[in-house]
Amino acid sequence: MKKTLLIFAVSCYLFSCSEEKFEITSFRNCSTGVLTDSLTIHTQLIGAWTWTEISCAFSPDATPTLANKDVTATFNSNSTYSILENSIVIASGPWQVQKSIDGYMVSIQNLGTVHYLGGGILVCGNQLLADDSASDGCKHLFIKAK
Repeated sequence: MKKTLLIFAVSCYLFSCSEEKFEITSFRNCSTGVLTDSLTIHTQLIGAWTWTEISCAFSPDATPTLANKDVTATFNSNSTYSILENSIVIASGPWQVQKSIDGYMVSIQNLGTVHYLGGGILVCGNQLLADDSASDGCKHLFIKAK
């Protein structure tokens, strides 16, 4: 009986660990609340963010997938940003928090063809979501680096 319980416990552990849990689908339900004022957004945005997931509504399989490159977005206190892909700077420029109809948005300059930070940027706790789905783009989820 003990042997059976041990096998059952180990099996449950192994199978639950291999199951991927995507945070991008539950971002809007973030328990700490999405930031809604410009000073708090500015303060919380400062730092390095590591890309972890992507979800594209137009893809045949719209489920999120894990990031396939080492991408870091860094927001500096002097309102500049940089995006590194595999340790190479692929975009940089100024950013600012602006008032919009729905509250506040982060405006990014000089993205060019780089889409990691396209669309609206939302910050909630240690997560940043760049949501470009309104223009048929993708959602990119970042986690704040420690």
